[in-house]
Amino acid sequence: MSLPKVTFVMGKGGVGKTTAAALLGYALAPNKRVLLVELDGNVQIGRIFSKPLSYEASHLDKQLYGLSITPEEAIKEYLLKILRSQRLYRMLFENKVISPLLQSAPGLHEGVQLGKIYNL
Repeated sequence: MSLPKVTFVMGKGGVGKTTAAALLGYALAPNKRVLLVELDGNVQIGRIFSKPLSYEASHLDKQLYGLSITPEEAIKEYLLKILRSQRLYRMLFENKVISPLLQSAPGLHEGVQLGKIYNL
């Protein structure tokens, strides 16, 4: 059994990362199942394929899928997996004391987004 490959397209803003990733995914899709993931709620890949992206994977073309991960949704999904209660989650984390702490915790947003990718 071979492990899935994860390729990160990174670089300075405005250099064409999204376009390059979309083209790479499109080129690989006839032979492999490909998932294009945008972080921080970006939805440019959805615009390229004229299909809206959300937190759930959307079919874009052939074997090509895309999704957009926001840190807030990833944090909520992770905590709900642990707590197993929407009501308890809201009580503990959707309040004016804890919510700002979650927003400002160093590395938390990046970590939960990478965790979501790893789980996929």
